[in-house]
Amino acid sequence: MIRTMMLAAGMATLLAAPAVAQSDRRDQGPPVMAGRDTMLRAGPEAGYPPVGRIEQGQAVQLFGCLRDRSWCDVGQGNARGWVSGLDLQADVGGRRDSLANAYGNFQLGDRDFRLGDYWDDHYRQQPFYGERSRWEQRYVQDDRQGLGDRQTDRRWGDRNYGDRGDGGRSITGTMLRMAYLRAGPDVAYPRIGVARARMRVTVFGCLRDWTWCDVAVGRDRGWLSSKHIGTRYRGRLQSLASIAPGMGVGVRNFSFGRYWDEHYRNQPFYAERGRWERQYQQNYRSSWGNGPERDGQYRDRRDRDERDDQQRDDRRPQPDGG
Repeated sequence: MIRTMMLAAGMATLLAAPAVAQSDRRDQGPPVMAGRDTMLRAGPEAGYPPVGRIEQGQAVQLFGCLRDRSWCDVGQGNARGWVSGLDLQADVGGRRDSLANAYGNFQLGDRDFRLGDYWDDHYRQQPFYGERSRWEQRYVQDDRQGLGDRQTDRRWGDRNYGDRGDGGRSITGTMLRMAYLRAGPDVAYPRIGVARARMRVTVFGCLRDWTWCDVAVGRDRGWLSSKHIGTRYRGRLQSLASIAPGMGVGVRNFSFGRYWDEHYRNQPFYAERGRWERQYQQNYRSSWGNGPERDGQYRDRRDRDERDDQQRDDRRPQPDGG
């Protein structure tokens, strides 16, 4: 009986293996070949770093092409990269044709190029990965429609890095004009100090819509409108409002309770914390991040911690008054 069950299990494994292989082949597409000697590159343009060389007639694994078929994502052994669609050919119905003409037979769909994800998946061990930020800037500036949906995660846009905003990196900015440093990302918040023109500031991150940034001006911490902060980019000083994603600046959430407790306990306006918190809740904007509900959870936790501390103090033996 046991022997019969083992044989049956073995047959089931053998029968299942071809199905898995066929599924993998459908996902990856058929092998195609190079119509001439060409380079495998780290992105869909001749300017990207080379990651390998493909000789004429050599077979590569096709994963998909940009919607205009100009460049295709392929694998060559353990290497992965992009090859010009003009340099690839495929056999269809017993006849060899250019990949641009044959692509419709493979049912692969269009391939988007998202530099952040692609490089993180395939090139962490490559020497050029150390210049990832520079290549990201180039990617941001590339307005070709064929690249597909623009990347909005990793170092740009919608990824939620939490209240402390640990994504991306801090940079040094230069004030383009005088502006007030404020206790929140809006002109209604109290003033902390003045950032004068040409003064250096440290930028820790910006809201996901890049309108306001969390900065340090000397020893003061607060928020400045990104249009007042500049940094050198492509040889000239430009407003951070337009180039922050390309500089690798991280997304920063504004959580009122945590931010004020960490930075403003010694400020005179902290005495009116309750009023400002109500204003935060009433005027909350989605670009600020987690929202009043999450901030309320933080406040409840803080209140519980304070009550616990008070109860522990009450239970401690009191010193003899004599």
